[in-house]
Amino acid sequence: MRQPPVRLSSALMTLFHLTNMNVFAVERSGIVVTSHEPHVPSGGPIPLQTQSFRLLSEAAFQHPERCHFHTNAARLTFAANIFDDETAIIAGPFLIEMPDLSTLRTSFQLDETFIRDLPLMSRPKQQSLANILHQVRSLRQAPISFIEHHDIPNQTADLFAESANVELVNLRYELNNDMMHAIEHGNAQKLLEIRKESGILFDFSERFPNRPVRATKNMMIILNTTFRIAAERGGVPPFLLHQLSEKFALAIERIDSINALTKLSESMGAEYCTLVKENELSRYSQFIQRALRYLHVHLKDPFDAQAIADSLRTHPSHLARQFKKETNMTMTAYLQHLRIKEAKRLLKKEHSSIDWIAGAVGFEDASYFARVFKKITGQTPSDWRNDRTV
Repeated sequence: MRQPPVRLSSALMTLFHLTNMNVFAVERSGIVVTSHEPHVPSGGPIPLQTQSFRLLSEAAFQHPERCHFHTNAARLTFAANIFDDETAIIAGPFLIEMPDLSTLRTSFQLDETFIRDLPLMSRPKQQSLANILHQVRSLRQAPISFIEHHDIPNQTADLFAESANVELVNLRYELNNDMMHAIEHGNAQKLLEIRKESGILFDFSERFPNRPVRATKNMMIILNTTFRIAAERGGVPPFLLHQLSEKFALAIERIDSINALTKLSESMGAEYCTLVKENELSRYSQFIQRALRYLHVHLKDPFDAQAIADSLRTHPSHLARQFKKETNMTMTAYLQHLRIKEAKRLLKKEHSSIDWIAGAVGFEDASYFARVFKKITGQTPSDWRNDRTV
């Protein structure tokens, strides 16, 4: 084993003191150059560690701009980033979700004490580890000076702590409002930028110690509600909002992996922005917004111009003129587009017959439904269902 340079050894020990994890320096091949390993199983080496190091080393040198994570079959996770042209640094193992202890004992001969001593890393903590690993190559020994102790009255110290907490809360609310504004205007790019900027400011994992999946789910439930309210401000009809928010609510509870929840979180914002862009009503007068909401809610019902006018306390002819003036469509044409949009969704989601879907979106005649569908989309319902590009 070659002698590690002082700077590498210093970086490893700094990383260890910050994380209290095993830390390793490895060559391009994944072979360990030097390490500091206070956490080892009583029954022997950490299972599958060599394979993990080989994969991480290869990824780190291929993509040095990223920090790489790998979870092996024993559910042990390691993180890596390059240190220099010949060396990568790896930290771990740690856990990203609670494993089945009995499986680890029987299949991998890992003792319970070793497993329970491993840190359980929520998504924000994983990001913090990645931030440190990404900067570890630039670490240098910093000069230290000690300031003489002066007592600060407890009241003043409490004010300092309270002020810091207030600033953090204010920043969270400011970013939350920025996210809602982006959703309200259907600006997916702006939303992505804000979420990158916020980083780990919305980490509430300490409320659920050792339960990072539950903490992540709770955060996403809050996000789903926040996005739904913002999209409603953007003019999306309640019927469509209910469909999307219910879809995400069910998905959040079904998923039991932090990585999968993170991917769902990313798609959630994009889908709400798309929903706003496709269905925003805010550009119309309040009068026509009410008419549009009526059509969305009564999508499947037979069209009744008199009933719509009665609900708005106006005359059908006045409603028809104003509707055409603002939307550049008749109410029947608008309703047909709404029905075809819902049919497109059902054709991709449901395995029901086209006749059933026609009835589900308000068409009494399946042949007429097929003609309207092709007129609006350029495809037959069957072609749309089988088209993988849409």
